[in-house]
Order: sequence, then structure tokens, then C-alpha cells
Amino acid sequence: MPHGYSTGIENGYSVYLNYFDRMVQSLTSRGVEVFVYQFPWPEQRRDEPGFQEVLAYYDQLLEAHGGSNVHFLPTLRFWPTEFFVDPLHLNEAGAQRLSRELATELARHPDFQGLFSQKVASN
Repeated sequence: MPHGYSTGIENGYSVYLNYFDRMVQSLTSRGVEVFVYQFPWPEQRRDEPGFQEVLAYYDQLLEAHGGSNVHFLPTLRFWPTEFFVDPLHLNEAGAQRLSRELATELARHPDFQGLFSQKVASN
């Protein structure tokens, strides 16, 4: 594949999935709600053959390793290349945009809002 990513290679990354599982289990066992975002990719990747399938595959894999206290935030998947220093890393403008978008999505998320209403009600 021209983008260098493929499906079915999670065994090579099993240590990351193991740590993700352990982190989620540790947090949720303490009653912590976990919010996960999908980081953006440069928009030129959108049309690369097979890339959408790779993203969908790994999205499903991560979601399968989540749980009822794990929430995947909706994020815009492809951004203009002006927000990247390379095909994987955001530049300063990209990091600022990501921070704003994550803050907005968290503020809108009903489970995140519920955390604050529960805290206010208990005080």
C-alpha cells in the first residue's frame, strides 16, 4: 500500500493494545470516564487506495478494546496539510486547532456534561 499502513498487523502492536486495555481497565475500575479522540490526518491521505479501510479497521479494533465508560469523540478526520509538519505530526496551528476542537466536542458530549452535573449535585 502506498501509504505504508495495512490491516491485520495489530500483533506487531499488541503491546500498545495491551497498554490501552490496562489503562482503560484501571481508569474505569475507579469510575473514571475515558474520552478518546481520533487524531487527524493530512487531507491528501483521504484518496490513497485502501487508507479509509485501514482507518475503519483500526477504529473498530480500538472500539472493541473500549467499554461502557469509554467514549470516542467525533472528530473531523482529514485536515488541510497546512496544519502538519509531516504526514503524522501537527504543527503549532494544528495543535491549537485540535485543542479548540477537542474542547468543543468535550463540552458537547452528554457524558462529559453529566460529570459536572453529578459533581454539582453532590456538593
